[in-house]
Amino acid sequence: MLFDKEYKNALISSIVLVTISSIITFMMHHYNFDALIRLKPDSIVFINTTYNIISLMGTVFLSYIFVISSDVIVKYLFQRNKSLLIERNELYESTIQLNKTTKEQEELNILKSKLISIISHDVRQPVNNLLSVSEVMIHSALSHEEMVQLGLRLKESSLHVYQMLENLLTWSYSQMNGLHPMPESILIFEEIKSEIQKIHESLEKKQLKINLEIDAKAIIYFDKVMFQIIFRNIFNNAIKFSPPSSTIKLYATSDEHSLKLYIEDEGIGITDDLKAKLFVNDLSKSRYGTLNEKGAGIGLLLCKELIDANKGCIEVNNKQKRGTIFIITFPH
Repeated sequence: MLFDKEYKNALISSIVLVTISSIITFMMHHYNFDALIRLKPDSIVFINTTYNIISLMGTVFLSYIFVISSDVIVKYLFQRNKSLLIERNELYESTIQLNKTTKEQEELNILKSKLISIISHDVRQPVNNLLSVSEVMIHSALSHEEMVQLGLRLKESSLHVYQMLENLLTWSYSQMNGLHPMPESILIFEEIKSEIQKIHESLEKKQLKINLEIDAKAIIYFDKVMFQIIFRNIFNNAIKFSPPSSTIKLYATSDEHSLKLYIEDEGIGITDDLKAKLFVNDLSKSRYGTLNEKGAGIGLLLCKELIDANKGCIEVNNKQKRGTIFIITFPH
């Protein structure tokens, strides 16, 4: 620290001066020069004065270097202390991140256990229904009308199993590999009509009315497969919690940056406590529908992840009297 480049020359000069004065002092105290030289009094005064000046200059330079060195030391200690504070903060942040990652891993492990429970129970039951209906159709003498009814039950159970498995597999894949959307221009009106047509039996079963008020030319820029999964889940939720003979409204508003899709039902609504759990890893939020329809509880969590991956957003609001409104914002 004392050999700072800025003060190197001053340090060397002071050392040389002090060394010279020390040598002269040593020689004058240990050797007798009277026999070698004879100097006049004026010359002796001059030599003593020169010696004193050299000694004084050396002392001044040395004092100056001491002060400068002290300043350098203080600066060094300050920088060192600053570096230690930065390292401590980085270590603290790393510890927080590690604790957060550990907590997320624990939550993920709990969720995986619940998913295994869902697969073993909620998926198994509809599959057993499919097997039972198939056995009846094979071994029983049924009328045409009875065959049609069993066929409808078979289709309904198949769609239920298909959607549940699709949600579970898509979510599992996203946790292992991440989501990689491939956005494209989508005519949202046509896609929604197509999805509604696939589940018209569920609408007829509850005698639900659909009000579709979306511009046929409205376009969003979104991953098509992900859009289908999102709409299917939220629309099925609206069906699930709507009472028989009620209405589900589908409408949209747009500006130059985005399009907002509203899915509004007249169902049982949602409590504030449940609303806070809708888009998190908490499968306890799963509820039975108005006709005891059962879900896996992972659909809305999956929707949130798919929407976020496409740079959209989702929110949910209670209507003033009854029902729920889901609002999905899609980029153009």
